Amino acid sequence: MIITMNRLERLRKRIERNLASSVAKIQRKAEKEQIAADEELIRLQKKADRIKMRSDVSRAEAERRLETVRQKSAENLARIESKLAPKIKNVDSEPKTDEVLAAERAAKKRSRSGKSMYDLFAESSFVDIESLLQEAETREEKAFYRQVLNLKLQIEQEKVIGEVLY
Repeated sequence: MIITMNRLERLRKRIERNLASSVAKIQRKAEKEQIAADEELIRLQKKADRIKMRSDVSRAEAERRLETVRQKSAENLARIESKLAPKIKNVDSEPKTDEVLAAERAAKKRSRSGKSMYDLFAESSFVDIESLLQEAETREEKAFYRQVLNLKLQIEQEKVIGEVLY
């Protein structure tokens, strides 16, 4: 089969047209896909911006709520402190010792009864002090009443003997 030049030329032109047509189709398809990808990218960027805006709004709202809670807590603390302040008159940072507490109790009793500790001591009998010793609950209380009882005995011995004992 002999192909003529003319026919070859026509065939070449047809192949070129088909090729150009195919390239044009591929280019249009690629352009459409690029446009779709760009539109999707723009859509996703807008969505990301909306989410970021909501996140910023949520963060600002959370900060505002936190500040409100802090203010209410401070107000509640101030209110509680103002209610408790009259009840807490003289609170020392260090706990009071047993001796200080005993002296305070004795001062209160003396102010109520109008008698000094010595007057109470002098009026107490051996039996009274022994009963207080037996009723004592703490070790310190028992030691105190023992010392008071010993002092009472020593004073009685001094009266009998007639000289001061140390």
